[in-house]
Amino acid sequence: FQKLFGTPGSSAFVFIISITSGYPMGPRVIGQMRRRGELTDQEGIQMLSFCSTSGPLFMLGTVGAGMLHSPAAGAVVALSHYVAAVLNGLLFRIFGKRGKGRRISAGIRYTEPSIDKRSMLEMLTDSIISSLKTLGVICCYIIIFTYATDLLEMTGALDSLKEPHDSGFLKGLLEMTIGIDEISASEEVGLKLKCTMASFLVSFGGLSIFAQSMSVLSGLKISPFLFFRIKLFHGILAAIIAYFSAPYLLNRAVQSVGF
Repeated sequence: FQKLFGTPGSSAFVFIISITSGYPMGPRVIGQMRRRGELTDQEGIQMLSFCSTSGPLFMLGTVGAGMLHSPAAGAVVALSHYVAAVLNGLLFRIFGKRGKGRRISAGIRYTEPSIDKRSMLEMLTDSIISSLKTLGVICCYIIIFTYATDLLEMTGALDSLKEPHDSGFLKGLLEMTIGIDEISASEEVGLKLKCTMASFLVSFGGLSIFAQSMSVLSGLKISPFLFFRIKLFHGILAAIIAYFSAPYLLNRAVQSVGF
């Protein structure tokens, strides 16, 4: 990972945690490492370009088998999502090298780790409290942006959009799960286009995931606009990959589940 992305070797751990646990675990771990002084701001930002990902259970199960009624479609979404994350990290490394005034001197990269003198029970209790706090933040943001999508519909802001996949895509920009669910119910577009739109929304994450991630990144100095561009570019890359890979994967193994 040092040679590939130009980030510390510990970014491999963050990447594995991110792709197995989903949003917003990657940003949360990056924020913790930055607060402990294990990363510079520039290294943390570079890691966000490929360590802010969704989990496989959500893409393969919820999106693929559950919403799109096709395990193969879930594979398209997952493959495009993870490949785009790696490409995003590689491209951001090139972009970061050309940036000015972002990299912090290597002389202050790390701090001496302190010895934790708490008992096992105290550490377990603190871990539970921290987990519940994070879970509460995530649930509250989901509720807020779910209400925002309902508010858009109640005010008639989406009345001009006649097709369900159009309104679903706009809703997905706020809360991706609601948007993907509405896109999957559309009968006007084929599975290929559904996979493409779902891949974009999963990788971009919507404003709900954006807010969740920013809330757990305290300690890392990053502009919200920069993080927004990182996620937007991740979504665009995933959509392109899904568009070209979907015909091959769907034609090889399309298995309909559900009714």
